[in-house]
Amino acid sequence: IILMIVIGTILIFSHNSIRATAVANIHDYSHLNVFFDHGLLGFLSSFVFVCLSFCGSEFIGIAVAESNDPEKITPKAINGVIIRIILFYVLTLTVILLMYHFKDISVKTNPFTDVFAGLGFKHSAGFINFVAVTAAFSALNSCIYITSRMLYRLSLNGHAPKIFSKVSSKSLPKNAVLFTILIGFIVVIMNYSFPQKILNYLFSIISVSIIFSWLLILFTHFFFRAKVVKGDFNLIKYPSIFYPVANIVAIIGLVVVLITMFFSTDQSLARGVYALPIWILILFICYRIFKYTKNRT
Repeated sequence: IILMIVIGTILIFSHNSIRATAVANIHDYSHLNVFFDHGLLGFLSSFVFVCLSFCGSEFIGIAVAESNDPEKITPKAINGVIIRIILFYVLTLTVILLMYHFKDISVKTNPFTDVFAGLGFKHSAGFINFVAVTAAFSALNSCIYITSRMLYRLSLNGHAPKIFSKVSSKSLPKNAVLFTILIGFIVVIMNYSFPQKILNYLFSIISVSIIFSWLLILFTHFFFRAKVVKGDFNLIKYPSIFYPVANIVAIIGLVVVLITMFFSTDQSLARGVYALPIWILILFICYRIFKYTKNRT
């Protein structure tokens, strides 16, 4: 990706036709109406994809809990996320939007392949596909790690069956990992059986789940500052900036995204919002059944 940014930047400044396209694009992007080409709803709908793309930063809260020095590692991890967002999202999209007009970008457009192909790399598509598969495995690895650790911690706190708290000789929560992988295989089978449809539903449900999770994180932070800190800022070694304004703005933004999904013309997005209260109710019922069974035993 870094190589693509560097080469793309060189082409923008050195290649006559690409430079001309970049200048014309900058002129078009200077007009506000470009960002509302599909109306206000179209503009707001893009934030659904943003929420899905940026998910994963909340994993830090679980990962640092297993580190030897969380007070030292947490600031580095958080700052690293900010740097990665600027590098792998902002700069990459800047180069792409300069090289292509937004109306020319479609699902068939592959800027990474085009950049390398333009330099004479005939096998650029295979190389980019390899990078994409590697990134997918990296994301899968992170999801398995976080999901199994969450299940493990819930089990330790008495909020999930004890079987998930068992660890191997290397302190690996093997049952939680195996259960997570099993669910992954079930999703793969569902995707094979119902291609296209299941992906749309999963995309919607994941987006809503991410938004809901971040709403919980933001409200939890409010309660933490109010009840734990109680005005003594010396207790916070790594305070969040612009609190509480940042929390309020983030909450409003996430609620707007949920409302946008609800009124979206894409029914798969709307169904994700419908599914949220049903999913929460299912989790609540499962939790109550588990607690009742636990108390009886």
